[in-house]
Amino acid sequence: MKHKRKLMNALLFGALSLGTVVSVTPMLVSCGSDSNSEQTNPGQGNNEDNSGGSTDSDGNHEIDPGEGNTDNSTDVPKSMNDQAVLQLILDNKGSEIRSNGVGYKIEKSTPESSNLVVRSNFVYGDHVDELAIDPIVIDGKSYQIYIDEIGNGTFENCTILTSIDIPYSVTTIGDNAFANTKLTSIYIPGSVKTIGNGAFYGCRSLTSANIPSSITYLTGFNYCTSLTSINIPDSVKTIGNDAFYGCENLTSITIPNSVTIIGDSAFYGCSKITSINIPNHVTTIGNSAFSGCSKITSINIPNSVITIGDSAFGSTNIRSITIPDSVTYLSGFNDCKNLTSINIPDYVATIGNDAFANTKITSITIPNLVTTIGNNAFGSTNITSINIPNSVTTIGHHAFWNCTKLMISTMK
Repeated sequence: MKHKRKLMNALLFGALSLGTVVSVTPMLVSCGSDSNSEQTNPGQGNNEDNSGGSTDSDGNHEIDPGEGNTDNSTDVPKSMNDQAVLQLILDNKGSEIRSNGVGYKIEKSTPESSNLVVRSNFVYGDHVDELAIDPIVIDGKSYQIYIDEIGNGTFENCTILTSIDIPYSVTTIGDNAFANTKLTSIYIPGSVKTIGNGAFYGCRSLTSANIPSSITYLTGFNYCTSLTSINIPDSVKTIGNDAFYGCENLTSITIPNSVTIIGDSAFYGCSKITSINIPNHVTTIGNSAFSGCSKITSINIPNSVITIGDSAFGSTNIRSITIPDSVTYLSGFNDCKNLTSINIPDYVATIGNDAFANTKITSITIPNLVTTIGNNAFGSTNITSINIPNSVTTIGHHAFWNCTKLMISTMK
């Protein structure tokens, strides 16, 4: 064989060390389009075979060490070692590897560890076979590539995608990676440590999904309207913002004891959930966390909770609630039309915006440590009298708006 290869070929198929780890982050370019409209790789014509090299009898890509497009390419000397080749690749970012309907873009390399990092960049053709890069043959030696990351928006709006096998090498599923696809189920392997925001956003056909015990921050299933249940493993510490926002057919959810934070709008609009148990390690219930869960009639808030965010339980059917002494920021019960009474514990410092607006409470005692009463905190309630302690320094706009029966006094 000839002893030098053109850099464009080395880049196109990744002059890699055996066992190289490859990170892929795709951005959708086309999905379901005619194969003749495929994006052309840098340095190549739009040929029927975009491999840039031959294939061996097993179907592996074979790099032709001396052939290929000679324009704007640089010879890779025979004596160049793996680290030097990877550095050359780093200096010539942007070339692509295509395999099974997915294109992977070279992004960076780490010569010190002989790793190459690429990001999958687009979907091409009219179907996706699998998330895998076929073995590459260089000078007769087969090189295996492992996919580490499915990047932001890789398959977003790819409506032909109904199923996918995620390789066990993948550690990250990026933001909106599978958004608005027609996946019906998904198995996430235990290698995955990160699921990005909106990773499965709008997958309205998704009926089942597993969450591996490798996940500590859980999000990404907003508007999965066919999802009826989900098992959250006890590795999860945070249920992130919008995690299950708009999952209108979700009927049951078990929050494990490991969870400390329930993020903003985590279960917003999950209108078929009838009950929820908040474990005793939760410290924060975010803004609108359970807002619009209209079938919830009661809730137990443990002594670990410090913050109940604005509209946290808004528009639920809670009739009564006990707030633990641990809470210092209290809000979240606006538009609870059946709520008739509330006890504000002694250590609350702030009553948040809209805290009890549009409820049926008739009386309220504000404790002596409260310094702030937020905007519209008690708007449109039936309270008839209220004593405001001298600790209060701020009363927000319309704090008692439309309280037509109210008489206010200040404590001296």
